[in-house]
Amino acid sequence: DILSVIRSEFINKYGSGLLNMLPLQESGHFVRGPITTIHVLNRSNDLLLNKLLFNECKLLFNTSKLTNSDIGIVHRDSDIAELAVDTLSREGYNTDSITLCHCDATYSAEWPAVILLFGVWGDEVSELTHLYLCISRARVRCTVLLYPWSRDTLSECRHITGLLEKLEPLAHVIRHDCSSDDNSDSSSDRSDLSSVSSESDSSDYTLGDFSD
Repeated sequence: DILSVIRSEFINKYGSGLLNMLPLQESGHFVRGPITTIHVLNRSNDLLLNKLLFNECKLLFNTSKLTNSDIGIVHRDSDIAELAVDTLSREGYNTDSITLCHCDATYSAEWPAVILLFGVWGDEVSELTHLYLCISRARVRCTVLLYPWSRDTLSECRHITGLLEKLEPLAHVIRHDCSSDDNSDSSSDRSDLSSVSSESDSSDYTLGDFSD
């Protein structure tokens, strides 16, 4: 599963001496629901992040009958967190009951579904540990919105691009080519997903999948 791949990547890069930085991987510790979706933006694009976040929340509420408290929105950047709150509030969601949590505060947390807003800036150790930690907080479903901070492109973060290549057989990796001078987006998916819509995933799970 993808957690084992991230853990192995960490060991390959830094050896087992730093494994105490990762949460313990207990037997059976993996995301149990649909295959994890990873949206990869080659550049930071607030408009597209808004769209993807809203689509994922709409999908979760419309097809799984989850309550707001069953969803954790995890982030590494307070600005993006504010963007998430504004987006969902404008769309009519009660954000007071949706958990918005910085990745450093998630060690003892767990939700049936996690939406991870994951900004990358080039700190290899923290990014691999945070990615592992945040994905492991999901019991059933996890969707990752992965993007570079500032004006950097993701191709400059080789530890992440290399990891994504290893995750592709195990996850829906959807790549978004964001123009540097506008908000356009050209999406491609190595798993042959044709769109980023609720219809593409609505039959993957039922409410029963989220039960303990």
